[in-house]
Amino acid sequence: IELDEQPADREVASARERLLAALRDAARVYFQGFLKSPDAQLARDYVAARGLSAASVKRFAVGYSAPGWEDTLSELRAKGHTMETLEGAGLILPSKRGGYYDRFRNRLMFPIVSHVGKVIGFGARQLVDEPGQPKYLNSPETAIYAKGSVLYGLYHAKQAIRQQEEALLVEGYMDVIACSQHGVDHVVAASGTALTAQQVQLLGRYAKTVVLLFDADQAGQAAARKSIDIVLQGGLTPMIVTLPEGEDPDSLLRTHGSEAFREMLRDRRQDFITYFVAAEKASLERDDPTVRATVQNTCLNHIARIDDPLVREAYVRKLGNLLGATDTMLFEVLSGIIRKQSKVAPPARRPSPSPRTTVPPPIGQAGSREDRSMVDDYWMPSGSLDEAPWAPHVEEITQPLASEKLLLRLVLLGGMSMAEFVLGRVSLDVFTAGPLRSAMQIVLTQYEQGLFSETTFVQEARERGLFPLYAEVMVPQHE
Repeated sequence: IELDEQPADREVASARERLLAALRDAARVYFQGFLKSPDAQLARDYVAARGLSAASVKRFAVGYSAPGWEDTLSELRAKGHTMETLEGAGLILPSKRGGYYDRFRNRLMFPIVSHVGKVIGFGARQLVDEPGQPKYLNSPETAIYAKGSVLYGLYHAKQAIRQQEEALLVEGYMDVIACSQHGVDHVVAASGTALTAQQVQLLGRYAKTVVLLFDADQAGQAAARKSIDIVLQGGLTPMIVTLPEGEDPDSLLRTHGSEAFREMLRDRRQDFITYFVAAEKASLERDDPTVRATVQNTCLNHIARIDDPLVREAYVRKLGNLLGATDTMLFEVLSGIIRKQSKVAPPARRPSPSPRTTVPPPIGQAGSREDRSMVDDYWMPSGSLDEAPWAPHVEEITQPLASEKLLLRLVLLGGMSMAEFVLGRVSLDVFTAGPLRSAMQIVLTQYEQGLFSETTFVQEARERGLFPLYAEVMVPQHE
């Protein structure tokens, strides 16, 4: 089967690959700088003071950006990257006097990685106070990085999230690393933004429940309240754990250890009804009718985001029991809210949970289930490092099922819309290890780049030796 190539598609794919290569090399430069540069001593001291182990630094490729205006730029230029590519990747900025300079200077660097293991951006923490400079500086949005669609740590956490069917959402990069270091593996953070619907949709591939673990201060609780609505709209179940005053996950883990931390997550979690009622406990005990009405309206507005009528009913009855309100009245108000909301926009629906027909690696055995053909593109820095600790889990390769080949065929015929439908409902791990899963990995990667079509798939399938599978899958169409 011969298909014409589309030059425009190849050019876009090539540009994206150049951006990814530049970001991967930047992660290596930053990581090596952290390990070896005398200028990075302050960064090393900070990491040591926060209790991060060498294994955690390596696992998350924590790095250091040199203080000079063109230090990183020069290293990346020496590796063959063009100014256009480096600017497109968000690594450099144009100078008013002409030329370019490094966006990140003298900062602790956290590579932001897609859930398939590609470096797509960076978060950078200030090490020395500089007037007019933000404490945290993130990569700008680029052709490959949309901060509202990425979750920091998901690449490492997705197996544990799938296994536990819940994700722990924290506020910062260091919180994610600290949790992971202490064996709490199902943890992610929003990437430089408040939680978004796209991030919840991404979590929906792996989890049914999202545990919100935010600071007890006003800003943390405001973020938790906003996140509840986003999680409910995405069809997942929010649970809220409020940290003790002045604590964060990192400090709790270092002070009390992982077992006490897990107990806190288990014992202090609340559903959103209990959370809102508890937040106004003092006013409700004074029998303040205004506060009581406010709590009822707040809870009912959140309940209205839930699609399943049985789940809605359960929450309404719980609200009535806690506040001593009649179910009839609450259901009447809820119906009015739902009618009002339906005039604005239809409720968001969550994709069906991914089937879990394969057993993921045990917690503590870090490993990616992606196909081994991706190893060369893994984001982890090379050089002084041994094999990345999440090197792919080797599985026995068996013949793909007829239903799997049919699904691949439907995706190839349906294009982007069918790929979105399938990838939102079926985990990559479900597919038989070997050529079939490799083919679906191509679909996933191209879909995320916005480039998926039968033509672009065939181009990459040829390069990876998967064209015989393509021919086998598509032959029934031409019989």
